[in-house]
Amino acid sequence: MSTTPQQTAINLESYQAIHEKIVADYPSVMSFYPGNNITAEGLQKATTIVVFDHPDYPNHLDFFYEIPPFTTILVISMAEKESLYPVDSKDRLIDTLRLPISSTFFSAKLSFFKKIYTIAAEHYNQATLQASQLDLLYRYDALTGLRNRRQFTRDLEKELELAAQTSSELTLLIFNIDLFNDINKRYGLDFGDNTLNELAARATTTIERPSICYRYSTEDFAALLPGCDLQRSHDIANKLRDVCSSKPFTDSSHSISLSISVGLSSVALHKPDNHEKFIFMAESALFSAKASGRNQVQTYLDPSSAEAYGPEISLGLLKDKLNRILEKTRTSAISSLQHLAKSTAGPAHKIHADRVSNYINLLCEQMRFPAPLLSTFHNSITLYTSFRFLLHNDLLAKPKKLSREEWKIIEDFPYKIQELTEIFDYFNEERKLLLCQGENYDGSGYPEGLSGDEIPIGARILKIVDSLAAMKGDRPYRKKLSHREIVRELLQGSGKQFDPVLVLQFLKVIEKNNLLDTPTDYLVQAQKDLADNLNNLQL
Repeated sequence: MSTTPQQTAINLESYQAIHEKIVADYPSVMSFYPGNNITAEGLQKATTIVVFDHPDYPNHLDFFYEIPPFTTILVISMAEKESLYPVDSKDRLIDTLRLPISSTFFSAKLSFFKKIYTIAAEHYNQATLQASQLDLLYRYDALTGLRNRRQFTRDLEKELELAAQTSSELTLLIFNIDLFNDINKRYGLDFGDNTLNELAARATTTIERPSICYRYSTEDFAALLPGCDLQRSHDIANKLRDVCSSKPFTDSSHSISLSISVGLSSVALHKPDNHEKFIFMAESALFSAKASGRNQVQTYLDPSSAEAYGPEISLGLLKDKLNRILEKTRTSAISSLQHLAKSTAGPAHKIHADRVSNYINLLCEQMRFPAPLLSTFHNSITLYTSFRFLLHNDLLAKPKKLSREEWKIIEDFPYKIQELTEIFDYFNEERKLLLCQGENYDGSGYPEGLSGDEIPIGARILKIVDSLAAMKGDRPYRKKLSHREIVRELLQGSGKQFDPVLVLQFLKVIEKNNLLDTPTDYLVQAQKDLADNLNNLQL
């Protein structure tokens, strides 16, 4: 808006003069002037809110929760006193002008505030979109669309606390498909995934709100039933069992009849000390249902009761204890492999493995992954680095880049890991990740050329942390990269070699934990550049 010399000389000397100028010239500015119509719709559209430092005038704090966080606020105050107006948000732009005010200066201030509003609104909307995308990615299971184990644990803790405060009932169901591993082996993983997806659909249809279903683990599902007594929960579980067994599970090639088993625990009956005990009770009941012949619903019984379990059910509980022993065996095997690799590769192996382990911890903390998943990641990277040094230490130690023939040997490495880990049947989850370790996000990797979400998220995470650890260390054919070069490599590999969403999270980890000796503004700019391009990448 142009100004004349006459306008330049005009001073706005009263609250009324300020308000009249706003009404006349600035329709996008909301004036908190007595008698002005203040609506929620107007607050949402306003680029700036002007308030007056006077006890009898409307205070915008009364409407604070209806004002967008990026809306700027301008306080007009009398010159003869200090403004006592409170600053209510460290993230919001708030400024004070004292009367009298030059009309030209006031116009320039509002013009500046409008630019700030535009920038802040765009940033807020982008951040909200990215947060929503990450929330969907990390709270929900990609295959079934159900909430995942991470969200299950959070919800369970809240529901248990609410049940304790209100003395209300809460029941937990844990269920899975009987002989699911045999189905996978006989009909293939694609059909196995199809049955899991179909089970999720039938469960959500049968177990209605306010109850919520979750994908608890690879083949296990859970349901929280707040306010549902034991008998009603048992009826719902049996209804779900009947729904699954009465209609075949089909795809384009197969159609088979399946059954499920269900374990049930109750807050009112079992009085668990914490959420882990509550889960253990439902899992134990599930083991009992399997041991009793499958296709059953079982409620948890205290094993200290002499009449609780017959011989066959006790066998199921024994299997649970053996699984716990097996976990100790798994840990021992991992330690032995580490020691063997260290003796072959020397200290370089330990430095790399320790660095990767640290990065995994920090990234999983940033993304709030549950402890069992973190354990799988640690096992996977230990197996990967150990077998890599044990099998190909001669190639890794070469002082020049590998030939095409040597690269073919490296590209067969995932299959070698698969064969070796089959010796240890209890590394099934780790094996799935390691088979995909050579895959690239854009599909250019090996051995199968998977892309995007076809690659397990664990393998995508291991790809990034292993690459960063490698870039920070010297290699026989090159020196370690500078820290700025590392950031550039991560950005250039985003959407190609690496999952761009995970790269963005990892850059935040690097900044938060000072993993690289680079200026903070450089890392912040790198994150902004990646975030700006995120929607254009092939997600």
